[in-house]
Amino acid sequence: MGNNLGNKRIMAQNIEHHMRKHQISRKDLSDMMGVPYTTICSWLNPDTYPRIDKIEKMAQIFGISKSDLVEEQSSVEKTISNLPFYNEFVSAGSGWLLEGYEYEFCEFENAPANADFALRIRGDSMSPNFNDNDIVFVRQGVHIESGQVGVWCINGEGYLKMLQGNKLVSYNSKYEPIVINEFDRVFPAGRVVGRQVENTK
Repeated sequence: MGNNLGNKRIMAQNIEHHMRKHQISRKDLSDMMGVPYTTICSWLNPDTYPRIDKIEKMAQIFGISKSDLVEEQSSVEKTISNLPFYNEFVSAGSGWLLEGYEYEFCEFENAPANADFALRIRGDSMSPNFNDNDIVFVRQGVHIESGQVGVWCINGEGYLKMLQGNKLVSYNSKYEPIVINEFDRVFPAGRVVGRQVENTK
């Protein structure tokens, strides 16, 4: 079994397909697998490749064979979603204004079925899990638990951050956490349910 980028992408595609089929979220799969939420994100990004024991456990959860995860599947159908797309988003610094911000409807291939809108990341505060120019898919109107990543409106501006207690934190350690109770108005605009790496070539 290879461990190159192509196989990582095939693995990520197959995992996402079976997650959608069984309506299993990243948080659900994290709990079922007994691995951190960030590990699931890393598999799906795709940044890392699961160990063989993790592949076996996923196959058991989905009720499939290991080859259904490892090998490219012609039966994995592509789905096209037409979503509102915000083409500018700042994950650090001055933030991003959601209300009144311009968007257009765009077609996305294999976007999560529960996504309500998509936006582009600007900045490196959430690297290496979410990088500058990536696109994230967001679901509105859902509870965000500690350890999950969401889009947060703070005094009218938007940030992509992970909730940790009463703080909004960045994966990039050079950025200080944002303490929620230090601001007048803080509310979640939505929870991140997927990511698409933008091809800049």
